[in-house]
Amino acid sequence: MSARTFWLLPAVLAVASTCVACGGLAGSPAVRVRTAARTPAAAPTPAPRPRTTAAANRRDTRVEAVRLLATVRLPATAIPSTKARVRTALPMPAIGIEAASSAIDVTGYWWVPEPMDQVWAYVHAHPPAGLGLAGTSRSSAPPGGRTTSEGIGWSEPDRPYAIDLEAQVGLAPTANGTLVRTDGVGVWLDPRPWPDTARGARLRVTVSSGCPRGDRRIVGVRNPARLRPTLRTALLPAARPTAALLCTYTGMNAAHPWTLVRHRLLSGPAAREVADRVHRLPLAHPVGGVTSCPADTGQAVVLAFGYRGRPDVDLWYQPTGCGSIANGFSTTRGRLALPIRAGG
Repeated sequence: MSARTFWLLPAVLAVASTCVACGGLAGSPAVRVRTAARTPAAAPTPAPRPRTTAAANRRDTRVEAVRLLATVRLPATAIPSTKARVRTALPMPAIGIEAASSAIDVTGYWWVPEPMDQVWAYVHAHPPAGLGLAGTSRSSAPPGGRTTSEGIGWSEPDRPYAIDLEAQVGLAPTANGTLVRTDGVGVWLDPRPWPDTARGARLRVTVSSGCPRGDRRIVGVRNPARLRPTLRTALLPAARPTAALLCTYTGMNAAHPWTLVRHRLLSGPAAREVADRVHRLPLAHPVGGVTSCPADTGQAVVLAFGYRGRPDVDLWYQPTGCGSIANGFSTTRGRLALPIRAGG
C-alpha cells in the first residue's frame, strides 16, 4: 500500500523521509512510523496478483537486502571492525528503519583510518549505482554542537514482496579514524489480507433489499459463510458484478449518528468499474509495526455487489481514519473513489 514515512527520534523534531539534513542526538534510534496515504486508487482494470507466500517474501527481501549492502562503496582503506565497537557509536541504521517486525537489516561494520569528513565526502560522491537518495542525517552533542555521527541512505522502488528497500551508511568519528556501519534494509510483506476481526453489530445488504436506514453504530458487514474460502484471500470474487448498491452512513459527529444519508444503485458498467478499483487495492502489508492515522469519525459506505447465479457480496468501507475496506472475513487499508453524489 502506498504510504508516507516519518522518522521519529527521541527529544528531536520528527521530519519527513524526503529530508536531506535530519538532526538527531548521538545514539538516538531512528524508527519510521507509517502514515496511511490519502490518495484514492482509481485504476480501471484489476492487476494480476502474484502468487506468493510470506516465507517467500521474507526470503526474497533478505536476498535483496544482502545485494543492497554489497552496493555500498567505501574507501579502499576500509577494514572490517568488530560489531561491538561500531554498534556502541552507531546502534541503528543511519537514516532509520521501518517500525515493523517484518523489517530485515543486514549489517556490515568497518573502520577507516581517515577523518570522518574525508570518509563522508567519499561516500557522498560514490552513491550505489541505480539507487536514489533517500535522505541524510546528522547527530550532534553539547557543548558546541560537536558532530557525533553522520549518515546517508539510498533507496530503490518498492517490490511486490517488500517496501522501504535501502542501502545506508553511518559514520562516527574516533581519535584516529572513522567507524562505519553499512546496512541493507527492507520490509517484507505478508501477501495475505488482515482478518476482519471488528466486534459489534454488522449489516447484511443485498442489491434487491435496499439500504437499511440505520440507527445504531455498525462495525462491518456480514457475508454468507459459504463465501469464506474466497473472501479470506480477496475482498471480492473474481466474477464480474451485474449491479451494485452504495449506502452511505453518517459518523459519530453527525446530528443523527449512524443513519443513512445517501444511496445509489449502479448499473453493470459502473458496478464493474468500482469492483475493479477494489481489486486494485493492495492486500500485502508489513507485519507488526506502528501506524499513525488521522481521526476516524465513523462514517461508512456499504457496497453491495450483485452477481449472476451467486450470492451478493458486501463491503464495509470507512473513508476516515487510515481508510479501510472489509468484507467480514478479510480487510485492508486504502481509499476508494466512489460515484456518490450529495442527495442520492
